Amino acid sequence: MIKQVFWIDKERFVCELVSSALKTKNIACYTHQEPDNFQFLIEDMQPEALVVDLATISESPNDFFKSLAKGQVSSKTPLIVLGSNEEYESIKAFGPNIRGHITKPISPMDIGDQISVILKKI
Repeated sequence: MIKQVFWIDKERFVCELVSSALKTKNIACYTHQEPDNFQFLIEDMQPEALVVDLATISESPNDFFKSLAKGQVSSKTPLIVLGSNEEYESIKAFGPNIRGHITKPISPMDIGDQISVILKKI
């Protein structure tokens, strides 16, 4: 069975690299470059996980996770965040569904490996 993840990142090139890496792991990756306008897509697709690069979000992490809580995302979709250890420590209390953290910098292939491992635990 092919798993699906939804990737939010402003950089199109990064999205393409990660999408290719995940495809080798039998994971479909849908990307979106607008971190402020994605809720409706996730609610329609219902992916196994939402992957968010913390450097991509324009609002504070607290506000971002509050906006997730307003939709169906927070109650149903596990979150995987990319960022430094410091960024992760500052947001983990705000994101109750955070199931994984990937430290940057990291290669796209390594991201594919780590997301695959996290999805197996979900």
